[in-house]
Amino acid sequence: MAYFAFYLVQLSIYIPLGGNRVPKIKWYRNIIIVFLISGFWHGASWTFIVWGAIHAFYQIFGSITKNWRSNLNKKMGLTKFRGFHDWTQKVTVFSLVTLAWIFFRADSFPKALYMLKQIVLGVPTYLHDFVVRGSFDWLGPLVFNLNFKHVLIDLGVLALSILILKIVHSFYNGGELYVKFQRKPVIFKWSVYMVFMLFILFFGMFHSEAEFIYFQF
Repeated sequence: MAYFAFYLVQLSIYIPLGGNRVPKIKWYRNIIIVFLISGFWHGASWTFIVWGAIHAFYQIFGSITKNWRSNLNKKMGLTKFRGFHDWTQKVTVFSLVTLAWIFFRADSFPKALYMLKQIVLGVPTYLHDFVVRGSFDWLGPLVFNLNFKHVLIDLGVLALSILILKIVHSFYNGGELYVKFQRKPVIFKWSVYMVFMLFILFFGMFHSEAEFIYFQF
């Protein structure tokens, strides 16, 4: 849904505004508009708007500092270690996106700000208690309140979801798996389709009563 929303916004707004074939200041404007609307698409809360604005900031800041970061990487010699450089970029992107997800997930601004505050102040407090006092008080509720049966189920679903994503990614790129699958008999392919349908039936949410999301403003 997220990809469809962004694709729809791109077709209906970003491209008519000129996309990236406009002066850079107008391109930044287009990026801000697209990400703000994408945030609004995902939910009826200003936290989603902020989520979109953060991603717009990432895009614009990355564009402005592109040459500076490239020169810095060369001076630090990171370009000589391509694997390490790629790894640091992935970790940085993951961290920034995860940080933005706080606003996406939080029910309100106070809760989002509380999460950010705990990241900045809470973790050092736990580390101080552990290093200086040797205290594991903070670990107790985390461990003893866990339902390990649910944890195992969640890990199983997570592993299966990752496997499905890898398969979909292979199909999307027309990789070797896609070619092999297309050569399989029809009955095999339909068996795979049925497994996915059963997965949706078992894990889908069909009985929850939820108000239309855009009525929640």
